[in-house]
Amino acid sequence: MRLVYTPEAVSDYRCLVCEHWLESYLLKDECITIVRILDGRTDYLRVLF
Repeated sequence: MRLVYTPEAVSDYRCLVCEHWLESYLLKDECITIVRILDGRTDYLRVLF
């Protein structure tokens, strides 16, 4: 898997796209915290904002 989007704004959140899923996660030290998993086929911008 690879990071596909790096936001312009400074943020600790990272995003990963896998097939049609968008995963938001935080990486702190050696711990990964999954914040949200969204179906990319839906109107995910409405959910986020």
